[in-house]
Amino acid sequence: MSTIKVKNIQHPSAAEPAIVLNPDGSINVDINDLGASSLNGGGFGFRNKLINGSFDIWQRGSNFAAAGYTADRWRGDANIAYTRVFGPDGLTYGMSLSAGTASIQQCIELGLTGRAGEFYTGTTWTLSWYSTTDTITPNVMFRDSSAPVSNDVSITVGSVSAVETVGSWTRYKAVVTIDQSPAATNECLSVTLITSDATSISGVQLEKGGLTAFEQRFKGFELSLCQRYYFLRNSTIYINRGYGEEGYLSWNWPTTMRKVPTVTVGNTSVIYAVSLSADIWGIKGYIKSDFSGTPAITTIEASAEF
Repeated sequence: MSTIKVKNIQHPSAAEPAIVLNPDGSINVDINDLGASSLNGGGFGFRNKLINGSFDIWQRGSNFAAAGYTADRWRGDANIAYTRVFGPDGLTYGMSLSAGTASIQQCIELGLTGRAGEFYTGTTWTLSWYSTTDTITPNVMFRDSSAPVSNDVSITVGSVSAVETVGSWTRYKAVVTIDQSPAATNECLSVTLITSDATSISGVQLEKGGLTAFEQRFKGFELSLCQRYYFLRNSTIYINRGYGEEGYLSWNWPTTMRKVPTVTVGNTSVIYAVSLSADIWGIKGYIKSDFSGTPAITTIEASAEF
């Protein structure tokens, strides 16, 4: 058996040693970033309050050229190209932003309108992300929706620091201190990453307490979380009726949506009339053919985003 005699163990990029070996044989270990608050009182699951942080789910497509929702739960604010790319080792995908002076945003739903819930004053959170440039500035605030209004409440975000490098990607973090309460009409906590240069982003995480490894959740489960806010069925639904007849459609969403969604129905050329209504559980109503074919719907798109 061999013995390595050292006083401290420190990563080259760290400011202080992670492990200090004392003369009496005891050790001091810096585990602040893995404290109990990071583990939500001991449970290591569901640390990340952001949905689709590794950009696995892209129900709307994988390439966008204008402002709006892109990868599920993420909204871009500029008319640039937003494209799915492969993420760093250990993560699946990321998002490429083709130009600077742009941002991506996600609104985290509050439990009740105007109530902070777990984001109460005095709590400390860590926001982290991987990117291919060091030109990203984070912004956090309580908001009514994704659009800015007069009663937005800004939250203090500390300075950005690099954590590790994985290939061409670097992980960064910033401490978020909840020092304000939401306004009475605020419905979400908005997390925005603002870039001043073309970049790619992946592994975005907001967790209570200190930094931990990016949380990997089952893809099917992550999809169900996304579908509370947006759902797209891109396949034809035929109604069992003949030419010119009226057929009844009743169809449930895969999961209960956040609010009554805005629904867009894609029709084939044989549709004569559509009378459908939606709620948070599904859609129902009648469609009728124009005497040239069987009633059918090609797509159903439902959005309950902020």
